[in-house]
Amino acid sequence: MSTWSKIIDFQHKYIKEAGLLSILSSENLMDELPGFTPVHQRKTLAQLLEDPASLKREMTLIKEALPRCPRNGSVKNEELRNLLDVTCQRIEHSLWIRRAIEADYGIKAGLDRMSERVDALSKAKEIRKQALSKMNVVIEKFQRYPEAKAFLNGQEENLTSYDFGYLWTAATLHFWEREEMMIPTDSYKIPFYMNIYRIDRIIN
Repeated sequence: MSTWSKIIDFQHKYIKEAGLLSILSSENLMDELPGFTPVHQRKTLAQLLEDPASLKREMTLIKEALPRCPRNGSVKNEELRNLLDVTCQRIEHSLWIRRAIEADYGIKAGLDRMSERVDALSKAKEIRKQALSKMNVVIEKFQRYPEAKAFLNGQEENLTSYDFGYLWTAATLHFWEREEMMIPTDSYKIPFYMNIYRIDRIIN
């Protein structure tokens, strides 16, 4: 089977059909604020903390998908190769986040699982940093339209409704880090924790 056939088959089976997309894409305000229709039908991290059965189902799916995620050394295009690798790293990152939640569930039940949570979050952070190095290469070598300021973090005016370029959150893996920080700070149920969106600007 060709390299791209394996990639496409994996993405179709797991990301689309099995529902990994809703797990890998980070929560947003519409997921976390009451009264809004969520973008994806999914469990937020706060809901997973209170629903161990759903947590177990998600972890089972991730564990099944992760070893099958194509590691793309044979993809010739460097940009696509890096981005595809980041996808696999996000799957692994999501697993460690859920392992940390699993430990947190035990901690809140009075069990001594603090070291387990610390280790899981440390692994998640390590994976994020590895993925970030690949994203930095993509930005440095393959930014085609610098005048759009898509990767800026609010230091200059840009063409979006936000205080940052529309690719800034993806380029910095901001929401990966937010997930890591929500657990030790017990910020699961705080929609505006590490929030970067200005609702007033979006509405206007």
